[in-house]
Amino acid sequence: MQRRPVVLHFIPYASDEMLRKALALKADALVLDLEDSVTPDNKESARKTVTEWLRQVDFPHQKRLVRINALDSAWGRADIESIMTGRPDGLLVPKAGDVAAFRELDSFLTELEKLHGYPERGVELFPIIETPKGVLHVNEVALCPRVSAICGGRGGLDMAAALSAWRVRNENGDLLDIFRL
Repeated sequence: MQRRPVVLHFIPYASDEMLRKALALKADALVLDLEDSVTPDNKESARKTVTEWLRQVDFPHQKRLVRINALDSAWGRADIESIMTGRPDGLLVPKAGDVAAFRELDSFLTELEKLHGYPERGVELFPIIETPKGVLHVNEVALCPRVSAICGGRGGLDMAAALSAWRVRNENGDLLDIFRL
């Protein structure tokens, strides 16, 4: 069985300098970000940059992962179509929880793998559970054959927004228990 990544290092899409430095790290995987570090008006250029990095940069010992935009967003599908030409090892899928959407994603990736000469199920999925729906359906999402690991959301902020919570931290600055994924 192949070792799953444990230490993930995120790289904003526009930072060649951060990518250069990250390549020297002992992280198990580098995550090229198309989601939170990219403003809506820069989504298209970010896809091009990340795809170029995937094609041209030598990742000496790290898995090459891309955090795409949510599947139900205006950008998720376009992210996948673009970056698959760069042959990523896996995708981090934010706000995961819609089981039907994961089945559709599996079929879509299978088509793109055939088109681009990947091995069958060569692209791994790392769902990010950060919404109430994701928590409710985490077991079903985990059963998708491509899922390598389940990831928690970043500090509970997306979960808090989904729940209309007015705070995520206590008076000491620690996350409230409900937001510790």
